[in-house]
Amino acid sequence: MAQTHPLQQSSPPSPVPKAIRDGFQNAAPRDELAQRFAPFAEKMRRAGLPDAMIRSFRHYYAQLLHGATGYIPSAEAQPVYNLPEIAYLNGYTRLGAEHLGRLVVLKLNGGLGTSMGLTEPKSLLPVKNGLSFLDITVHQ
Repeated sequence: MAQTHPLQQSSPPSPVPKAIRDGFQNAAPRDELAQRFAPFAEKMRRAGLPDAMIRSFRHYYAQLLHGATGYIPSAEAQPVYNLPEIAYLNGYTRLGAEHLGRLVVLKLNGGLGTSMGLTEPKSLLPVKNGLSFLDITVHQ
């Protein structure tokens, strides 16, 4: 059975997949979830995010609180057959462009370089015109 994407639903998201549900330990009661999620929901509403997006975030936040790791065993992985139509996604182009200035990209590029004898992160090595990898990334 194909599942509807959480952003397209008007009702609460579909049940958690069995692989995730079986890993839940010390499940937080519903009222505790509501209490923990309230600050996130309020911040998202103040930012003008659509209710569908808030519901989607709440769905995945609940999974996290219940111990979900996002790991899906290969035996349960299934092909995706039902993707949203591009026309549906095109409606977010303007909204995405408006928020592009708030975009943050965080790059975690491996270890500290200790196996190479370095005493500082590789991203701080000078590589071009006295700039480090980190400097170049910041200016991109």
